[in-house]
Amino acid sequence: MKKIALLALSVATIATAGAKKTSDPVLMTVGKQPVTVSEFKYLYEKNRTQQPDSLSPQSYLDMFVNYKLKVADAKANGIDTTEAFRKEFDKYKLDLFKPYLENREGLDSLIKDEYERMHYEVDANHIMIYKGRTSSQKAAALQFADSLRQAILNGADYAEVARKHSFDQNSAPNGGHLGYMSGGQVPYKFEEAAFSLPIGQISEVVETPFAYHIIRVDNRRPAKGQVLTRHILKLTQGKTPEEQAAAKTAIDSLYNLAITPGTSFEALAKAESDDPGSAQKGGMLPWFGAGMMVPEFENAAFSLNDSAISEPFQTSYGYHIVQRLGHREIAPYEEASKKIVMRISRDDRRFIPRQKKFEQLRKQYGVDTYQTNIDGLKQAIDKATRLDTTLAAIFVKYPSPFAKVGGNKVITSADVFANINLSTPVLADEAKALVDQTLSSLIDNELCNLEIDRLEASDPEFRNILREYHDGMMLFDISNRRVWEAASSDKEALDKYFQENKSKYKFDQPRFKGVIVHALNDSLAKSAEAYTKSHKIGLDSLGRTLREKIGKGLRVEKVLVKKGDNHRVDNTIWGVPYKSGTKSSWPNWFIFEGRIIDGPEEVADVRAQVITDYQQELERQWLQELKAKYPVKVNKRQLKNL
Repeated sequence: MKKIALLALSVATIATAGAKKTSDPVLMTVGKQPVTVSEFKYLYEKNRTQQPDSLSPQSYLDMFVNYKLKVADAKANGIDTTEAFRKEFDKYKLDLFKPYLENREGLDSLIKDEYERMHYEVDANHIMIYKGRTSSQKAAALQFADSLRQAILNGADYAEVARKHSFDQNSAPNGGHLGYMSGGQVPYKFEEAAFSLPIGQISEVVETPFAYHIIRVDNRRPAKGQVLTRHILKLTQGKTPEEQAAAKTAIDSLYNLAITPGTSFEALAKAESDDPGSAQKGGMLPWFGAGMMVPEFENAAFSLNDSAISEPFQTSYGYHIVQRLGHREIAPYEEASKKIVMRISRDDRRFIPRQKKFEQLRKQYGVDTYQTNIDGLKQAIDKATRLDTTLAAIFVKYPSPFAKVGGNKVITSADVFANINLSTPVLADEAKALVDQTLSSLIDNELCNLEIDRLEASDPEFRNILREYHDGMMLFDISNRRVWEAASSDKEALDKYFQENKSKYKFDQPRFKGVIVHALNDSLAKSAEAYTKSHKIGLDSLGRTLREKIGKGLRVEKVLVKKGDNHRVDNTIWGVPYKSGTKSSWPNWFIFEGRIIDGPEEVADVRAQVITDYQQELERQWLQELKAKYPVKVNKRQLKNL
């Protein structure tokens, strides 16, 4: 029996479970433990879907009672009080709770916000300051970005500041100008700031995963949709003036050829374009909208009618001619939302619904942080020289509480230290960041535990799924102790059971029971066989002795086979002709010992069947004992109502 079969659950069944408290009458008591109608009904419905035949509540009752008797015995044996049990169960509780943290309403709001922004385009500029890796580098970068913003507010020219200080090498030469962009093209925080910013106003410093930004928006317009194009490129980037002039001559010639009736733009692009990515596709580019190409290319493409070819124009890459193939508006919401969800899953927005849920839980249950204690620890960390050896000592000096959750759960510095990963030495800035991250994670875990307790008390479906896993874990452990492991490991008891029930076990036809010695070649086989005939060797030491005395190319195999199961035994014992051409990495062999038997002589001859039967007997005895120990009383009226 496998553990997974006992514990398999579908988390998805609880994703929409409500928290409304309902009446849940008692169906039965097992010993002194009440069992509710909802628990029985939940497991009954689940098992009924897995049964090939219809299963009535009455016929399921006996199975259910046996299940609850075993669980009661497991609880009496303290199985659910062990540290290993608690760890696994607590982890499962958090996993089960995850659907409640996803906050579907929050995700829907993010999707709708981006879809709305996809209908507009903003002409954006930015000054980008790289954040760095460490906390001190990030603090310095933020301070520098703040100083640049203040200088602009005090009259400094935005474009000049961008040219001088922005880390974005593409937009800095253009005074920070990015061009038009639509929703879903830039990091979420940048997009949110750009689309909410009044035209001409300077943003606050905006943080994205790798940088700080100072944003200015020059214009806002309805989205132009997307276009599909082919193009031919003649590179000038990195070329000499003479080569650039030659590229201009070439593109002019290609343009005149492209607009000649009968010329295939696709074939021309394949033969002449310097863009290796698109040339092999006949110059074809993916659909694109505002902000996805350099402005010169975008403007040329959107100014064309379908099938028209642009005059040559220049970008930072070289000279182009473009053929527009089609135009499309913004996709309908149902279609666009699928792509938006994929984008959300890859950027910072994926955390927002969960963050909002935790903000709600913090307000609901209350979280107090002891900032003075936290700051004291951080100051001590700042003074340390080698955190790989001294961090533990620093935490020991600050045993004070760091936070209190729900009015009574206290998180101390010791809790934080116990959950910090210190597999490698860290810098002071990194250690302080780890303190904040670990404390926040511990607070969130405690909030989850409080909410899980609330759901367990108020939501029957959540409670029943949780109880099934809890009881399934206990059932597996107690069954393993009382039945499965006991049946397979108690050799004396297994032998006794076999002898008492030997008449149950029969063969459908005689078996050969013996030992075969296999050899890599004929010489080894003959030498080994001769040695066994001239020396008395016990079966337990046969393989080791032959390898020591004769050679390593020998293998010993115990067999219990009927005619037709083993071609070597068939040939040697039953005289069946050996099939010519039979290939084996052990081509030679001899029978060391053996005989034909009509029925099993010992447990080993029918071990699997004996273990199965003995397990059933142990379970029968166990249930008999449990029924006497834990009386079961069923409310027949409630059962009938089911």
